[in-house]
Amino acid sequence: MKPLGVVLLLSTLGTLPLRSQSLWLGGEPGVEHFTRGVEISSQDSGEGWGVGWRVGGIAGGLAAGAVGFFGGLYVGGLLAEDCGEDLACMLQGIGVGAAVGEALLLPLGVHLGSGRRGSIGLKIASSVALGGLGVAAVALTNAFAAWIPVPVLQLVVGLAVFSK
Repeated sequence: MKPLGVVLLLSTLGTLPLRSQSLWLGGEPGVEHFTRGVEISSQDSGEGWGVGWRVGGIAGGLAAGAVGFFGGLYVGGLLAEDCGEDLACMLQGIGVGAAVGEALLLPLGVHLGSGRRGSIGLKIASSVALGGLGVAAVALTNAFAAWIPVPVLQLVVGLAVFSK
């Protein structure tokens, strides 16, 4: 359980605000210029961007989601080594690992692919919440098919989360 805890802890570092996400125009960034400066942040209205940021967000989400899914399979398999010959235990371990990896990396890929538009914290929180709902649906119905719409919803919500 320790490697999973470290991964989860490190994944929260991406939600911290970065100074490099804004560009100040109009002089030295002193206190007197802080109130008069013009800030152009990554969360601009997006006029003039066209559909490129959406395509980049979709491509980034698909790529990072796939990396998170297969990385989660691997980490989940390592954590489930104690299962021995119990196939159900092993499948549960790799399933949870894949779900967590995909839920954490897909919104990061959407965020980076769309030019860092919107709040990464909201994207990760909504993705994890949707992943939790998907896991609950699979547990209640005992049908893996209930998981199929979850990554699509995570991608759509990741693109829709665009707040200032």
